[in-house]
Amino acid sequence: MLVSKGKIEYVKDSERAEYKLAAKTCMNAFAVFERSPVKHEMKDAGIIFQCYSFMWSLMKGGKITQATPEFEFDLSQRYSFEAQTQIHHYCRARALQAETLANAENFHQAIDVINSLRTIYDTKMHTKMMCHAYGHDHCATSIALSATWHNDLGNSSEIEEICEYVVQDITPLLNKKDVLGITQVLIAVIRTLKW
Repeated sequence: MLVSKGKIEYVKDSERAEYKLAAKTCMNAFAVFERSPVKHEMKDAGIIFQCYSFMWSLMKGGKITQATPEFEFDLSQRYSFEAQTQIHHYCRARALQAETLANAENFHQAIDVINSLRTIYDTKMHTKMMCHAYGHDHCATSIALSATWHNDLGNSSEIEEICEYVVQDITPLLNKKDVLGITQVLIAVIRTLKW
């Protein structure tokens, strides 16, 4: 009863097996894609982006616990490389790359990635495309999270600038139906400003 009401988390062994199978399927898709003789001739490599996104979701959600920081970083590097031809996928890949670096406590490098992301990220244009492709604008979340990284480094002036940018320029343009995404963005800002 508590499981059905969401009071406790319970993952059945069959669900673990399903996550493991899903991850293995993605890894096999990566291998096929890497070995494809026409890979470099493809005009749209978007077919593989969903695998990158899904693997990231499994790792971030704790469904794949044996992934090493090196594996996560390699995955984010490959995603960034493959996504260069389509700007909204590339923005998403860079956002995930920044989070991977921050998870490994490489805050300076993560902030550098976010700073480069901010030069190409256009909330008006990319939010709609990312929500359509992925269900959520991960760039907005990563930019908001970068305020917490600045906080960890003691960069107070950057914290204020990022929080103001997120609240005034990003949040009003986010998809109003993406309640989880908006919440993630605002929690990062509130958490940072609280400290």
